[in-house]
Amino acid sequence: MKYSFSLAFIFTFSLTNGQAEGKNSTISHFADSASILNSDIMDIKSVQDSFVISTFHGVPSTPSPSYQRFLENTKLANFTHFETTFTSSAGNLEALRIAEGLGLKVIVQDYARFGGFQNYPAQIANTTKASVAEAKAMYGKYRSFAGYYIWDEPFLEQLPQVGKDLGLLRQADPDKLFVVTTLQSYSPTYTWENGLYAIYMDSLLSTVQPPILITDYYVFEEDIDKGVKLEDSKLWKDWGFIRKRAAEEGIPFWLYIQLMGDIRGNSPGNMTVPKVAFQNYSALAFGAKGISYYNTIHGIIDHEGIPNHLFEGVKELNRETAVIGNKLLHTLSERIYSTMRLLHGDYMDTLSDSDIVQKAPEGLLIGEFRKMADGGKYVLVVNTDYEQPHSGAIQLNQAKDVFLIDKENGKERAIAPGARVVYYDLLPGRGALYLLK
Repeated sequence: MKYSFSLAFIFTFSLTNGQAEGKNSTISHFADSASILNSDIMDIKSVQDSFVISTFHGVPSTPSPSYQRFLENTKLANFTHFETTFTSSAGNLEALRIAEGLGLKVIVQDYARFGGFQNYPAQIANTTKASVAEAKAMYGKYRSFAGYYIWDEPFLEQLPQVGKDLGLLRQADPDKLFVVTTLQSYSPTYTWENGLYAIYMDSLLSTVQPPILITDYYVFEEDIDKGVKLEDSKLWKDWGFIRKRAAEEGIPFWLYIQLMGDIRGNSPGNMTVPKVAFQNYSALAFGAKGISYYNTIHGIIDHEGIPNHLFEGVKELNRETAVIGNKLLHTLSERIYSTMRLLHGDYMDTLSDSDIVQKAPEGLLIGEFRKMADGGKYVLVVNTDYEQPHSGAIQLNQAKDVFLIDKENGKERAIAPGARVVYYDLLPGRGALYLLK
């Protein structure tokens, strides 16, 4: 859930010597991924040319001298984009002007001229060809203008208008990003329990036909801080379903990341860098082509744009997220599975589905990818424990030359020629990307 700033700113498996044995995995899941991931048709280049790291509500609602500081620190923290959600037209223009000099890209929300927020009439535009032309003329003169934030969390009733607005904007300005963010399964209206979440998502995809599927799930706010164990969270079900539907539609997907520990209180709260890292690396393992934070303001910078205690850690995390994300940009996600006992792993694979990994210790999330260019294989291994490091060994089905991708520069570093075992040593919440040849 995102809060209106005008209102509130508001898998069971057998274990052998502590390892999950692929042949004995018995979790129920949706299907073999290969049967749905026929998305070689996905042309990521037509949507984005690099991995996106963005933030919701990148500047305050009205322009002020502090905009410069907000955006300088956004750039310093290794963001590529930001969104001007709940920002005035004047604020949009000032943000675009400053971003131009910093090399940041801006996704503009302007529901005076297009799009809207949820189902609030006061925050839904009467979008016309004229209003779209006006928006394009206003914002298009800036090289920093990257796209349109069309709608945030529309309900079923709004979907026809969302589709209409997207159509008008794509016709007028086809080379831009077009953002429509969906509701999540813990919204009170469309849930897994009432059977409406999948219907909602299917309706959005068929009616709106977005070029990118974008959603959020704030796992700490909605689950962990309420006493729900990570392995019992519906995060895995939501993200697995998003990955599945995006693959079926042949489009990329982005995921929102919780950055404020206390969302309702607008503060960092109990958030830590390893908690953020766990979310980022999990999103990468699922195959996301972009992330956006909710959000930098009150997350890593205060209401005046001054960095807080999380800033430097998230800055470093963003740098390595971008390196790994760009390595995986032109790949297809073939498998995503956990070695935890997930309660809601419905739309995920199992270790027994893998033709790469035979055994892996408990407590990992593993994503397998195929390079579009030459069919090479990447494996991303994530430590799902955001409090403790995780060291161990993964047994492969057959011997491979193993290369570790350097998080500093993306270069391949040979670590084990002709190996059947891959040894890892992961910091809390962090991951490691391997190329197998």
